[in-house]
Amino acid sequence: MSGSASLGLEQQLLDHTLGITPMATLARVYVALCQADPAPTEEMRGIEVSGGGYARVAASFTRAGNVASNSATIEFPAAAGSWGTVGYFEIWTAATGGSRQYWGPLVDPSDSTGQAINVATGDILRFSAGTLAVQALDVSLPTDGPWLPLSGGTLSGLVKSYDPADDWLAAEIGWAAAISTNIYSLSPSGQAAGTFGTTSLSGATLGANPCPIGVQAYAFNNWATDTYHPTVWAGYLEARSYPGIYNWTCGYTIGAEVEIVNLMGIDSPPCTPYLLPDPVNLGIVLASGGGAQEYDPPLPTRPASVGMWVCNNGGRFQTGLMFHATGMVGTDGTAATSGTGQAIGMAKGHAIQWFKPDGTHGPKIYSQQVTNPPVDLAFSDGLASFNDAALPLLGVQSGNPASGNTAMLVLTNGSGGIRYDRVSIGAPDSGGAGFRVLRVPN
Repeated sequence: MSGSASLGLEQQLLDHTLGITPMATLARVYVALCQADPAPTEEMRGIEVSGGGYARVAASFTRAGNVASNSATIEFPAAAGSWGTVGYFEIWTAATGGSRQYWGPLVDPSDSTGQAINVATGDILRFSAGTLAVQALDVSLPTDGPWLPLSGGTLSGLVKSYDPADDWLAAEIGWAAAISTNIYSLSPSGQAAGTFGTTSLSGATLGANPCPIGVQAYAFNNWATDTYHPTVWAGYLEARSYPGIYNWTCGYTIGAEVEIVNLMGIDSPPCTPYLLPDPVNLGIVLASGGGAQEYDPPLPTRPASVGMWVCNNGGRFQTGLMFHATGMVGTDGTAATSGTGQAIGMAKGHAIQWFKPDGTHGPKIYSQQVTNPPVDLAFSDGLASFNDAALPLLGVQSGNPASGNTAMLVLTNGSGGIRYDRVSIGAPDSGGAGFRVLRVPN
């Protein structure tokens, strides 16, 4: 077993080694057993065993190099009742109360995997000599920033400690009596509370294909239970706007902003639903499957539900999805421009689907085209038309048509050549009793 120093001990070492307050010499220390994972702060100690004849046991230690370990066997009294599941130890300055010095998990010495021991009535738990170890790590850190060692260490820098009396993050950090967030940071100057970054150049010396990831997170929903249905988030972002901050010069509240910057010196090549060129710049990728098919053996993935879900979580959106006027290549959205920019790209058979209030499928718009020129639906001033390239095939104008005319216009190829003509109405009964014909000029 190997342990970590408590925050209280680290503070005493600072006082002692810097001439602030000397540390008292301890004649002996006491080993405790815990049912829950301890943490560095004194406010977050492990849940120590109680009842069933349990008591802390005095221990003596010797040091060799960077490692101090118990010099003799540490044996707890036989359990007079169940002690529950024990998975951690702590080292204290007294048999009861006192100050915690070190803590750590119980591990298998052969492979360092964590061990949880169910101590029942009559069981005796012991540490053989030399198996309860506290090691002083010799970790060399770079000098160009605050870093954590690969094993152990504490977060440094502008870190906000937990204070439920005045901390606005208290509701998110702690639920009831349990602390739910392990690492949290609050910027005291109202700036960035945390910045993470990496570059492919930084990994070039590894001799492998670098794949830099600035921020990475996982959440596995792997607790199968009939009584509780857990929800997991790999990431959660929330931004709030409060009364009094709204004005025309500084009123943005943004839940998340993703920037993609092309500094290649050339335009990024366009993409289609069938081709993702290389190199390419993508603002957001929504992918399903997690690459599980590449595992050995492959994991049997199934289709996910929805790529993006816009919902009401206590407040509505004015608009679900919007594109800025100058956000697309091909148009700036002004009256002076006539080009188009591709806002949404879909493959053959992809549809825009409406649903009826009962949840069943309603109408949809889709394309099954494989060959021939496409037919577009376009809207201009007072006109909706189906176009072959830029040439209208069939159109409908807004407003009331003049007497004898219709609102429909159609592409014709008559004596006057190919042109766009208005469809007019024939004389009464020109199409038979009670019917009129529709007329198009020759």
